[in-house]
Amino acid sequence: MRIGPFMAGSPGQGVLFVMNTHIAIPVMNEPGIVGRVQALARQSVLPARVVLCVNQPASYFDSGDPFHQETVRVNATTLTDLQALAAGGSLPFGLTVIDRSSAGRAWPAAQAGVGRARREAMDEAAAGASGTDLLLCMDADTVYPPHYIEAMRDTAVRFPEAAGIAGAYFHPVRLAGRRALPEAAAGIRPDLGIAPTADALSAAALHYEVYMRAYALGLAAADLPYAYTAIGSSMGCTAAVYRKIGGLPPHKSGEDFYFLQKLAKSGPIVRQGGVPALPAPRPSPRVIFGTGPAIGMGLRGEWDSCPVYPAALFADLQRFYAGLETFYTDPAADLGPVGAFAIEKWGADWHVSIRRNRTSAAAFRKACTEKFDALRILQYLKAHYAYDPQADALNLLERLRVCARRYPGIPSAAAVACLEAAMTPAPDSALPRGLDRLSVSDWQALRLYLYRCERAEAIARPLVG
Repeated sequence: MRIGPFMAGSPGQGVLFVMNTHIAIPVMNEPGIVGRVQALARQSVLPARVVLCVNQPASYFDSGDPFHQETVRVNATTLTDLQALAAGGSLPFGLTVIDRSSAGRAWPAAQAGVGRARREAMDEAAAGASGTDLLLCMDADTVYPPHYIEAMRDTAVRFPEAAGIAGAYFHPVRLAGRRALPEAAAGIRPDLGIAPTADALSAAALHYEVYMRAYALGLAAADLPYAYTAIGSSMGCTAAVYRKIGGLPPHKSGEDFYFLQKLAKSGPIVRQGGVPALPAPRPSPRVIFGTGPAIGMGLRGEWDSCPVYPAALFADLQRFYAGLETFYTDPAADLGPVGAFAIEKWGADWHVSIRRNRTSAAAFRKACTEKFDALRILQYLKAHYAYDPQADALNLLERLRVCARRYPGIPSAAAVACLEAAMTPAPDSALPRGLDRLSVSDWQALRLYLYRCERAEAIARPLVG
């Protein structure tokens, strides 16, 4: 049965609130978007409204770049088709189309980008929403299983104290020539409209996903703040919180990262560990960094920006955050290498004004956690580790073993075995082999295991912060 607004209350108390869902989607060069919008009508919980921002830089009109020319052509058709769909009245929800792609409406280059498009769509969605309504970010190239909106809405209802939701995700890649997909083992239907991909593309997408999951699980195992994955196609918050934090930061790239970081400073983030979004695993030149560029670089064997960090670096971060309350009363307390890193960034007195304006150790710790945020965590890790295929393999094996202890009910043998086999030196060499020698099926096994671990983490400890 399809359900619209969610009414929360108790017998005899009446309705406490009504939660509608409003969806925001940036669209650029997405010829399949009309079908994706129509597919939302098959969700078990229907949105109240879907807002799409069809966008491109104004410079594309005069560009000789083939991708730019294709974008102009596809956007023009898309805009016409979406406007007709909105006017046709055939959808069981409202549809708003924002034109930022036609002549006179496209953005100057300095303002263009997915962050600006997502921001404008979210702003429009928020403008028509009540404070308790849920705003969801989606992407035009992502498939959403039929219970996705229901899962995100139910998560928001279960955790009203959360500032935002970091949703689950799973890139639906396929092995060439295989009939049964490993995705089925994760409880994901294989017939959701994703075309098969070549092995090289599948390996690159899986490598990137393993990097992201190893990173999130490293944060979680060390009990660190910001221990979630920022996926632009699977995140959300209530309209009230969205207004409170001043909206989504319109960065050209990484707007999902900065949005969730902004939300995390306002309150805890809840991890939705049930129904995943299924983003398309494809290289893309649309943004500066993120999934598309990372997969593109990975196809060229360039993984420097996506290393697997060693557990020792997460332990350094754990020591820093755990020591902050002691540091409040004893400024001479040793915060370890992360404390030294903070001094390098901000000077020896970085904590003085924070301490002066806080009346308790807990308030001091919270303020320091907001200053040394998700971006600073990533900067620390990048500053203290350089990518190397062999070292990455050892670090990933270490992460698998930590996960095996933390989630003993999830079988780890297959993931560990394929990684150990890939690391075994070749007969004619004494040098260990690394992640660059893994097969697509190896990557599948590793991804599936880490996915299950991350899902278990989200279910057992849904709130972060």
